[in-house]
Amino acid sequence: MAFLYLVVRRAALSYIRQMSQKEAKEILQITPDPNATLNPYRGVILTEAGLLAALFAYLDMERDEAALSYTRDTLTCCLLAPSIRDWLMLAKRVLTIKLGESIPHSI
Repeated sequence: MAFLYLVVRRAALSYIRQMSQKEAKEILQITPDPNATLNPYRGVILTEAGLLAALFAYLDMERDEAALSYTRDTLTCCLLAPSIRDWLMLAKRVLTIKLGESIPHSI
């Protein structure tokens, strides 16, 4: 039975990986329906943070190397998507501003 679950996990992660290679922006936008009842899988649940957050959490839970490889590939493709780069630049600007405010100015 465990082998069957492994095959299904690998297939699902392979599908998500292939989709992220072609449509990373769509993968980034996957969030759960607010009215849906979601069950955690291995302690990981899809929250309003989206699929990427769930995949990052999944990295800590999975032990199968093929499934981990598919997950890492998916995350890499999504992190290279233009919207993520824009988000990272925004985060960098915010942190730079905050760090500038926290450094005491000498008089």
